[in-house]
Amino acid sequence: VGAVPVAVLNFATCATYGLLMAKGTGVHPQLVIAMLLYSTATSGVLLSLLSECPLTIASGDASIALYTNLWLVEAYNHPACTDETRLPTALASALLLSLLMGCVYFLLGHYRAADLVQYLPFPIIAGFLGMVGASIVKGGLVVAIGSDLDSPDDIAHAAQQVPLECGAALLLVVVLLALRRVRFPPRFLFVGTMAVALFLFYAPTAMLRIARERLEESGFLFDVSDPVGPLGLWRELDPTRITWEALVPQSGEVFGTVTISTISLALRISAIDSATEAHLDPDRELRLTGLVTLLVGGTGGLIGSHSPGLVALNQEVGSARTSGVCQALLLLLLWLTAFPLTNLLPRFLLGGVLMSIGVVMLIEWLWVVPRVRMTRQSHALVLAMTAYSLVYDMISTVFGGILVAALLLVGRFSRLSVLKYHVSMASQASIRRRSVGESAHLRAQGERVHILGLEGVPSR
Repeated sequence: VGAVPVAVLNFATCATYGLLMAKGTGVHPQLVIAMLLYSTATSGVLLSLLSECPLTIASGDASIALYTNLWLVEAYNHPACTDETRLPTALASALLLSLLMGCVYFLLGHYRAADLVQYLPFPIIAGFLGMVGASIVKGGLVVAIGSDLDSPDDIAHAAQQVPLECGAALLLVVVLLALRRVRFPPRFLFVGTMAVALFLFYAPTAMLRIARERLEESGFLFDVSDPVGPLGLWRELDPTRITWEALVPQSGEVFGTVTISTISLALRISAIDSATEAHLDPDRELRLTGLVTLLVGGTGGLIGSHSPGLVALNQEVGSARTSGVCQALLLLLLWLTAFPLTNLLPRFLLGGVLMSIGVVMLIEWLWVVPRVRMTRQSHALVLAMTAYSLVYDMISTVFGGILVAALLLVGRFSRLSVLKYHVSMASQASIRRRSVGESAHLRAQGERVHILGLEGVPSR
């Protein structure tokens, strides 16, 4: 029973992240969703069985979704590509990203480099998680309204053009947050809310006999998609139509992808360890994720790895390792049947679910945690990083945040009163009895002997 709500939310996550990955390209969203669903199901089975945490659930990740979208966009729109080669080149680029990150994860775990994340200032970690939450909210809103949001003017335009769709998604977010607030049973939270939302949407449309085409035109429903079977990727991935020079983005974008994706995975593993008290070995989890990602990437899947949100849900519904395996098998069955659930699920439903996850992260990392564990300056840094990331890319935000955090640390240390006193032997005599010659020598050399007292260090 516990596997059902986890599987439903996991599919909603895969669908929304798949739509986010395909944005800005001509790649069919159902094809990307199928690839992500396959990788989530396969990684879910293996990680649930082999991870040291019995509650481990694999799913997509917001930061990885954003960088997968970057690779797809760069490859699809590369000047060297023709209309015939764009699709296979973009798909090959996404698979190459999976293989690359699989190698990076394994090597970092093999050389025990996971502990490097612990040296990042805590405001940077909190700011990063706030950035992820903000990107989830933005991505969910894009899914709900069906158009890009690159500026405040786009938000105002969307509110005017599709007010009902925006209102429905925001209402769903408010309902989910309110149910969380009153401690509604987690195992029924998303399943029950989605079931009620579907009834409230389809019952009136059936009674009023509103045609599906009209709902698609108004933005409530996705366009009807043909099923994408397990072999759909390989029908499109023709090696003779791949533009090989377009597979890899610019070096700076590759560096940003590797850095942010690695930090994201290490932080997610750390978050699961803290929440479940499973005493995970982060290097072992990195190695395991690397091997699983290599397997999945080599067989046509994208990156699927540890999901703290779904682990928390799995923990709340009282399930264990069997639940993780069962929900992954349900997703695998859905992938094999190739039924496009996005033909059934309204835009506002998927977007609202995704936005609710992001809002919960924003509340935790922009308000709850900073008020307890940070100074005002550090809290301001977290807020600034989150806001900056909505306009600029994550990698520049992270490195800019590290620079500001270092400057704040230097300023803080420079104001500390470390020295308690500083005297010499000329004014400070020892209580020890000495001979006349020794006493005369000490008096003569007294100015050369310095005595320092430090704050917080007991005198002896």
